[in-house]
Amino acid sequence: MDSYYKNLILNKLLKILVLLFLALVNPSFAQKKDYNEEFQLQNDNDILTFKRKVADRYYSFGVHLDYRKIIREESKLYLFTAKHKNNLKKVIVNWHAGIEGYTSDQTRDKQENGVFVAFDRPYAGWLFAENTITAASSQSIWYVKTTLGVLGPASGAEKLQDNFHVLINNPKLENWDNQIQNEVALNLEFGVNFAIIKWSHFDIHSQSSASLGTQATFFKQGLMGRLGKFNTIDNTVFYHTNLTYEDTPPQSEYFLEFGAHLVTWGYKATIQGRMFGENTNMNTDGLHRVNVDVSAALNYSRKKFTVFFRHHLITAETSRGRHFYYGSLGIIFKI
Repeated sequence: MDSYYKNLILNKLLKILVLLFLALVNPSFAQKKDYNEEFQLQNDNDILTFKRKVADRYYSFGVHLDYRKIIREESKLYLFTAKHKNNLKKVIVNWHAGIEGYTSDQTRDKQENGVFVAFDRPYAGWLFAENTITAASSQSIWYVKTTLGVLGPASGAEKLQDNFHVLINNPKLENWDNQIQNEVALNLEFGVNFAIIKWSHFDIHSQSSASLGTQATFFKQGLMGRLGKFNTIDNTVFYHTNLTYEDTPPQSEYFLEFGAHLVTWGYKATIQGRMFGENTNMNTDGLHRVNVDVSAALNYSRKKFTVFFRHHLITAETSRGRHFYYGSLGIIFKI
């Protein structure tokens, strides 16, 4: 069963990569005046931080690929959504594939006779595919997200990190043998975002979301601000809503975003292990039920291309853990 879902996710990722390759080798790519679909590539890593000394710990790395498309107004999905959301401007569908790796902080792990016996955070791999449907109006953004993935060795996170460490001539981490066991996980998430303060070059947004599933169950509430030149929420890279069927591109944007989210956890499989079945080789001191994600990002978007860099500070996830940092670097291009 695990290999079936792993192959399903990998096949979707391969299809997205093929579409991306065909788009880039098309000679007419640069001349096309279409702005109705886009790809996004993003890399998360603690190397991408402002700290002089970094180490693989906690959220160690993530590689993400997205494909988005705006839905035509005559489509059944748009008409269905319009019945449930007033003043609907756009419906956007996003397909996402990603792989993430989580490791402990070896300087804080417990050892007996030179052998690690307890970790401040379990090792975990997470390979997944997501579908998000976003409904945008001039007043608010609503979305529903469905996630299917596999935890454990079947995710391939250990091999990906090992190969990357060989490439950069870094030693491999030794404790992946203690990672969370294989488990298929399914999640459903809902979210709503809206501006509570709006000025011409500065605004603040309320962002709320709730997730229920076997990979992560949580409630998240945050405040995020934008400072600079930006578009309305139904046409901005901030919410990935700057897609259109018109032959003119969205207005350029360049802004700083900043804020924080308070997260209340009900369940987190990458720390607590699989929900069903035994969890062997795990010895942690418990999940923190509340933690905070503080982030800041620089965004620049012009015509078909967007680049962004985001920096995160996450407070401790476990009772033995501590806060950590990671950065995200990404590019978006319309096809």
